[in-house]
Amino acid sequence: MNALFRKSNHAAVLAPDLKAARDFYENVMELELVNSTDEQLVFKTGDSFFYVVRDLDRTGTVLEFCVDNLDVAKERLVSKGCQIIKWEEKGKDCYLKDPFGVIFNLWEENTEK
Repeated sequence: MNALFRKSNHAAVLAPDLKAARDFYENVMELELVNSTDEQLVFKTGDSFFYVVRDLDRTGTVLEFCVDNLDVAKERLVSKGCQIIKWEEKGKDCYLKDPFGVIFNLWEENTEK
């Protein structure tokens, strides 16, 4: 049986200044930049992806958990005290904050084979 929540190999940092973040992660930490837009930077490190997402309202780390059913996971987490802070639906950002202040994204995986 699959666990309802599975940690993915994606993580993000919310930052207000993408230029400064790009300079730090690309030049100081020497991470490989694989894509950039006005709203997001994508770095690859080993088999993981690290995103820097432009956010003027908050900063911090965003972990990602994969689920089979986004709506079921959302209902369960909200009923247990999680707060929705950004919800753009399947295939986009779906951020929640748990009762301990940790922000994470839910990502619905296609489970059909």
